[in-house]
Amino acid sequence: MQIVKRLFPLSPQPKDLLAEIQEYISCFDSTWAADLCPEKAETIQLIEQFAKETFQIQLPESYLSYLAKMGRNDGNLIMKSFDCDECTTFEPAFIMNDVKKQTNGYGQGFLKNHIYPFCYALLSEVGYGFSATSTNPEQIAVIHWAKLFHAPDTFSKLLFYFAFHYVYFTCLSGSRLADVSTELPAGDPNEVYSTHIWIRPSKKGPEPQSQYHEIISQLEQEFSITECWFSTGKQQYLSDTDNQPTTEPYDLSRYIGQSVSENCGIAVKQSGSSSWVNVIGYGTESAHKILAHLQVHFPQCTITIQTGRVAFNKDDWRNKIRENGVRVKKISVDPVSHSIITKLRTLTVTVQLWRGGEKKLIFHDYRAMKEKFSTDAFIGDVLIKEQSPFLSELQHDMDYVPESVKNFVFIHHSDDYAILEILAESVDIE
Repeated sequence: MQIVKRLFPLSPQPKDLLAEIQEYISCFDSTWAADLCPEKAETIQLIEQFAKETFQIQLPESYLSYLAKMGRNDGNLIMKSFDCDECTTFEPAFIMNDVKKQTNGYGQGFLKNHIYPFCYALLSEVGYGFSATSTNPEQIAVIHWAKLFHAPDTFSKLLFYFAFHYVYFTCLSGSRLADVSTELPAGDPNEVYSTHIWIRPSKKGPEPQSQYHEIISQLEQEFSITECWFSTGKQQYLSDTDNQPTTEPYDLSRYIGQSVSENCGIAVKQSGSSSWVNVIGYGTESAHKILAHLQVHFPQCTITIQTGRVAFNKDDWRNKIRENGVRVKKISVDPVSHSIITKLRTLTVTVQLWRGGEKKLIFHDYRAMKEKFSTDAFIGDVLIKEQSPFLSELQHDMDYVPESVKNFVFIHHSDDYAILEILAESVDIE
């Protein structure tokens, strides 16, 4: 947690941004930097010239440093924060050729709005990039339905937020202790926990925007929370090219803060009419305090929670398969049989990674399996349960079941139901 206290409060110099991102991610995923691939120097020069001549844009130092460090492959840094079925990052050659030829709406839209894009959401037609209309070269410009807006964000802040997002969703994933409920279990103060608190207003409750602002103000005042440099604070909406506020939401708005007194970090976001607060810290004491405070100050709202231990080591098998878009490809048992297990065997689940490649999960001392349309289904989470109805069934049917047998439950990524349950003692990944 010391690196969080050191890197989160103050923004780095542009020349140090990529080094700090690598240092931060590498604390949780030591292999991340191995995938990085820089853009060629001559290509970066072409990009600078192209942006200046075509869009009258001087690309910011932070973006040029990004290209020089990881322009060809950023280790899934940017894409991890978007829905991969909808978004794409553009290779420089594509941008330049498409704009020059104007072969489709992308090139025409970029040229018309004077925006150099680095990412585009295909289905919602939202583009993120840089524009000559911004007074700050680092400011994020957004195209939404062919109209240009300014975001309350910069490339440096956004890139570090993507690192924060990558660490949280790739490395800090672990077994849940409680599903969505209104009760928060006690946690081991030596373990790190992540707690989601959803706040849904009633019909008579405050407007979503004022509720979001009130939540942040209450937490800052009560728990001495300091806003982190890569947060966008209470600003949730885009501005027009005259920097006047609009009602168009900025999808990447977020409040990120840390409380030194409580030794925890928080993230606050708004989704539709609801807000959610995520608390990360040792044990669940700080989450208990924050939950109790929100329940007192927002009595008209429905508040539910979900919490669980988080793993700080990406080499843990659960984290290796929690890649966004991982799906089950094949299930095989050795020896092959569809009957209830009468002797110890090995079961292999092959999962396909969305960015290519496969992983094999090898379950040892496999006892039984339940499967529900799991082939080609996308995995959202894997729970490890030491007690479950399925495990109780096995214990009822067999004379002796070792305490080491666990229930591994694969959860569908969007519908939150079990697509595969495996009773086994241990698992390895290849």
